[in-house]
Amino acid sequence: MLKDMGLGWIAVLALFLLVVLMFVFATPSAVAKARNTEHASIVQILGEARAYKANLFADRYFGAHFVETGMVAQIQAMFIPTEESKRRATGLENFVPWVFSFAQKRIDGFWGMLYGSYKRLYLMAFMLLFSIPLVFASLVGGLIERRIVIENKDVAKAVYFHGAKNVLSALVLAPLFILFWPWAVDSFAWFAWFALFPMAVWVASKNVQEL
Repeated sequence: MLKDMGLGWIAVLALFLLVVLMFVFATPSAVAKARNTEHASIVQILGEARAYKANLFADRYFGAHFVETGMVAQIQAMFIPTEESKRRATGLENFVPWVFSFAQKRIDGFWGMLYGSYKRLYLMAFMLLFSIPLVFASLVGGLIERRIVIENKDVAKAVYFHGAKNVLSALVLAPLFILFWPWAVDSFAWFAWFALFPMAVWVASKNVQEL
């Protein structure tokens, strides 16, 4: 069934589930803990100055996309009644107040996680600037080695090519899931992605079946 849906629909479904997980598991305390962990990761990877710029980037674009457009206020008004609306709802002003408290925490946590996604986006874009030259070098190196294999009348290993191609597909989609991952992303995940992508490109180009 999943094969019939296609990779695009699977990615959309997975992203939707991640957003749901963000809303369910994101609480203000969890968000604060995740921010501390990810700030330490950004400092470790980019340094203190770049970590500060990542905060400015998140402040600017999260504010422009969600605060200034009124989306935050609209979502708040949609799920959390104001004191005025409570007074107007005679007899219902104290109706299951824990529900509204639960919803308020999840909404606050959701916005906090979404804000953190902008910091991840900044880090991801900065790392891409360094990964592109490595990917290009890996591609050229792999193709040169593939040409040498052809000149020697040897055969490329199809299993390596298809395996590397599947890894590349996962690595291309990985940034989308990392952006919306509801928990903290450690620096190890960023380094792993940064190292695996050029390696997968090299293996795939070295064992490409037609050249």
